[in-house]
Amino acid sequence: LFGASQKVAKTWQKRGHQAESFDIKTGGQLHDMVSKTGFLHLMHLGLRLVDGGIVVGGPPCSLFVFLSSSVHMRHIFSPSGCPWNDKVRLANQIVRNVATFIRVLKTQRKTYVIFEQPAGSWMFKMHCFVELIALLSLVCGHDMDKVTHLLGDLPTLGLMQRRMTKNVKNKLKEKRAKRKANMKSNKAKVYYVADKTMGKVSGGRDLPASAYYTTSFCNALYKCWLHDFTEPAAASSRPNLSRDVS
Repeated sequence: LFGASQKVAKTWQKRGHQAESFDIKTGGQLHDMVSKTGFLHLMHLGLRLVDGGIVVGGPPCSLFVFLSSSVHMRHIFSPSGCPWNDKVRLANQIVRNVATFIRVLKTQRKTYVIFEQPAGSWMFKMHCFVELIALLSLVCGHDMDKVTHLLGDLPTLGLMQRRMTKNVKNKLKEKRAKRKANMKSNKAKVYYVADKTMGKVSGGRDLPASAYYTTSFCNALYKCWLHDFTEPAAASSRPNLSRDVS
């Protein structure tokens, strides 16, 4: 779901599995999940899943994160945010349709589900998502320093969790130093822009790219799914993700 880069689908396809990407950027109106046609097509794709199949999704987070807080106006007592902003209402409807899709799919297929959001996103705090499942922290080699939350029911999903070890800190330190050097030569990626005089932060030109899944993330996720799909009862033989997630 929302896989314009198609990296997750390609990870499965490279290993001989059938996989589909669903994103309005690549599928047009047929992949518009807030339309009747798009939602029914999504349900059709979902019902093609076999038991043990998996749905991986990262709903658009741009109107759920801190950078757009002045627009969405979400807070603890109103995770749905500003009701009179068309873009916020659309973002909310997408999330509600996603939750509805999963709830319906779960009554028909024994599938696994995983959703991803930045740690500060309000999406999983919306009422339609609150009770789906627990959150796990993840650090997975992205260029932008950000912690990601995964919501899902894959039994081995906990193996994706990583803590901020000394080794990880050193790698991040090296990455930041390299980024700082690139900034001087105008080669650095700009994920956000801070206006210290006004006390504001806004998204930069490369912020959309921060949503792309890394190869290491996709490979680690595939290993978890493959283990649970082929050996659901083999708790002692957990997949080794050390090469994929660090």
